[in-house]
This record gives sequence, structure tokens and C-alpha cells, in this order.
Amino acid sequence: MFEQDIVRHSGKHVHQGGLVIFVVEGRGYTVVDGVRYNWKKGDLIVLPIKLGGVEHQHFNSVEGEQCRWIAFIYGAFE
Repeated sequence: MFEQDIVRHSGKHVHQGGLVIFVVEGRGYTVVDGVRYNWKKGDLIVLPIKLGGVEHQHFNSVEGEQCRWIAFIYGAFE
């Protein structure tokens, strides 16, 4: 689990997916494999698990307004 402040945008990156993000504050959007998804405080974002990874980038919609979320990373139980 980790918390992230999004001042303008995150870097575009690829990973396996399975990430669950809870928006704590602000408004923005996430581009997942070229498709835009809007979100706001209280929303839950779930990145799909995809062979080869899922490309995504997060954006703050309101410059100067704080935008934070908490991400939960899937970890398989043994």
C-alpha cells in the first residue's frame, strides 16, 4: 500500500495490473491503454490484470488543487 500526491500527472508506465486505487482527495482522470476514465474523491479505480501489463497514467484535473490517492497492490497468499 502507498499514498501518492498527483500535482499535475504521474509518469506513463506499464505493470501487470491488479492495482486498486482509492481517491482520498481531488479530481482527475486516468488513461488506461488509451482510454480515459474520470474520477473524484471517494471513487475506487481498479487496473485490470493483463498479460504483458497495462499502460496507464494519472492526471490531476484542477491545477493547484490537491489530488491524493492510496494504492493497494495485490499480493498472492501462499
